[in-house]
Amino acid sequence: MIPQSHVDLAWLWRWDPETVQVCCKLTHGQAISNMNAFLDYTFSQSQVPLYRATEQQHPDIFKQMEARIKEGRWEVAGGLFVEFEGAEPCGESIVRQCVLGKRYFKQRFGIDVTTCWQEDAWTHPWQLPQVLVKCGMDAFFFNRGWQRPALFWWQGPDGSRVLAVKPVHALKGRSPFLDWMAIKKWIARNVRRHGLQDVMVRIGKGDHGGGPSRGDIEHVHAWARRHGTRCTIAFSRFDTYKNAVIASPAARRLPVHASELGFELQGDLTNCGEIKTRNRHCEALLLAAEKFSTIAARLHGMAYPRVELERAWEKLLFNQFHDIIGGSSIPDACKDAHHDYDQVEQFGRACLDQAIECISTRVTTRGVSESARPFLLFNPLAWDRVEVVDLPPGLITPGEHVSISTPDGRVLPSQKVTVASRDGRVVESTMFEASIPATGYATIHAIPCSRDAGDPGLPVLPVPSLRITEGQDSIMLENEAIEVEIDTRTGNVGRIKDKLHDRELLDASRRGNCLVAIVDEGDSEGRFVKHHDIAPRPYGAQSDISRVVSIKITERGPIRAAIDVIKRYQASTFTQRIMVHVRGARVDFCTTIDWHDVHRMIKVAFPLNMSTPAVTYHTQFGTIVRLADGCEYPAQYWIDLSCEDSGVTLLNDARHAHDVEGGQVRMSLLRSPTEPARNADEGLHVIRYALLPHVAPLVPGEAMRAGYAFNNPVVVATTTPHAGELPVRASYLRATPSDVVVEAIKLGFDSDAVVVRCFNASNAPVEAHLEGILVAGKRLAEITMLEDHPRELPPATAGIARFKCTPAEIKTIAIR
Repeated sequence: MIPQSHVDLAWLWRWDPETVQVCCKLTHGQAISNMNAFLDYTFSQSQVPLYRATEQQHPDIFKQMEARIKEGRWEVAGGLFVEFEGAEPCGESIVRQCVLGKRYFKQRFGIDVTTCWQEDAWTHPWQLPQVLVKCGMDAFFFNRGWQRPALFWWQGPDGSRVLAVKPVHALKGRSPFLDWMAIKKWIARNVRRHGLQDVMVRIGKGDHGGGPSRGDIEHVHAWARRHGTRCTIAFSRFDTYKNAVIASPAARRLPVHASELGFELQGDLTNCGEIKTRNRHCEALLLAAEKFSTIAARLHGMAYPRVELERAWEKLLFNQFHDIIGGSSIPDACKDAHHDYDQVEQFGRACLDQAIECISTRVTTRGVSESARPFLLFNPLAWDRVEVVDLPPGLITPGEHVSISTPDGRVLPSQKVTVASRDGRVVESTMFEASIPATGYATIHAIPCSRDAGDPGLPVLPVPSLRITEGQDSIMLENEAIEVEIDTRTGNVGRIKDKLHDRELLDASRRGNCLVAIVDEGDSEGRFVKHHDIAPRPYGAQSDISRVVSIKITERGPIRAAIDVIKRYQASTFTQRIMVHVRGARVDFCTTIDWHDVHRMIKVAFPLNMSTPAVTYHTQFGTIVRLADGCEYPAQYWIDLSCEDSGVTLLNDARHAHDVEGGQVRMSLLRSPTEPARNADEGLHVIRYALLPHVAPLVPGEAMRAGYAFNNPVVVATTTPHAGELPVRASYLRATPSDVVVEAIKLGFDSDAVVVRCFNASNAPVEAHLEGILVAGKRLAEITMLEDHPRELPPATAGIARFKCTPAEIKTIAIR
């Protein structure tokens, strides 16, 4: 019997004061009281913030908790920082949940937690077993995602295994007689089917229930007396149970589940979209800040902001608690999350700016003329990129015209555009295409010029043709690779043609980028049908949003052509911008929603020209193939539909829920439930996504690069003209081949080693290559995610470090 109490950090109440002042005191105080009254009683509790809040606000209770932890009767259940929701956080966030959680419990109580505890999360990423194993955890307790009590080995795509258990939950308010009937069945299944002698049952009510009551404890004692001749019933701990099972010869006969677990509450994949957007953007910001802070500290003497970065990560991780990032908390709790995101963004930008300034002051930035103003472009990704870059608003004086040139005097084609600044003002900016080295920087210059000409005497690089053609019922955008036709009668995209391979991407319905409104009478808990946790899609009436207000050409090149389509639905307005850039086959979309309705779900649809595609979803540190069954499933940065000879990848910026049926893929943009929390997502939403065609088969690494680039923008930094010891462009770390994806670059938690986390995106073994300034002449070792147990790797040859990656493997490399 495992006494416990699941405490929601925020849900239908705020973290502070309700959880901190009421739930922590009630739950932990009652557990201590029970321990004092019953000498055989134990208690298991998870989540770092609950321990910290109790120490700060209820120190007398915390002192007794410490004593019981030392005694062994109080179990720290699970090494996670918080019980996170598994769909939205990126792979590195999940690693930090495990590492920062375990480090706190080790430093504060001197214990190594070897279990993972996920009471109420409704999504569990398939790579979680590998992350747990590499963080020193070998057992996984969960409740959602499996329809009945279960015990099995959960195997990740790389072959890593953890013991997974969903036990019976008793004494949570139901009749003790019915509880015992369920326990008897659970015991029989474990003993007869698996041959085990140890069976786990958890007891206790969560949140304001305070865990097991004295009456519950007396029920357990009564069961022990009544059934003691057939079995021993005793209070215990999750780690004691899992150790007994793993040590049992019967453990080898347990079933193996080698896929992801199931899903519940799929509406929460879309609830409170701005929280999901800010989580995604803060993840990218902190990872970029870490990368360039590592470079500045390791190579240029800057003090590495280790403590400050950890605090920022902890704020971000806190808000990945399932009810917060899942969007099922009350509006006041959501406001608290946005306040935390404000602080993370403020620190992240300051940290990134400090690192970039440290590097920039050492770069040679003098231009070909005295009037040239230098800018540095920083690429946080570990591969070379050619990207369209916007100078940040305010860097160019209103009415001023500039040419963009490389340090050797070549003028880059550019385009003046108007963009919205952070405070909502519309300001002028300049857009251009540039090449930036892997995890590195490139220098460019802005040179004042006349309206119609570049700087006289400088060679202008040639630019491919970008055209707009207006017809009777259509407007065509095209470059050398792609052709996009907008139907001016409906505002939808009627056709997209891949010119390089002479194929139509959409079917004949002419409904590309079509907005769909669905009647959604579900709740803010993520249920599409009230009282049913397992309803995988909305079931209400559906209709295309077809009321077109206006269609106009907003940009004409030479770098980008764009059309704005404005539609109305009830009290809400949609502005859909469709964009084609000067190069490449990617079609970009930006849909701005001014939302003022309720009980509707909005999706955007792309009916593709394929009937039975293979559907691949990007998940943390990898991919998974799922059914095209019309159900809502989560994706990280992209989803891909491929048939025998071609495919299409749909990229997203923090819109996770997708459904595929036949050849149609839809992405969920927002939901608007009103109870029990009024999370109707009223207000303004700016949602980016893109379609990228490719030839078959899908190369996961190429899709990864496209998705990571879409979500990790090039950073533009201003500087002054000066001489320096660094060249005009440089790469600090490059990873090849494309299936090797670098997720994080940081300094070690307890050392000055450069720590690189990367993964093999393919289902085949690869030899990974790392090269660049960070690697040259250094020693490399493979380490765990906890950054211990180093295993030396072969030394770099010709400046390239090489190591093997098995299929779907995550590697953590220390560079010293």
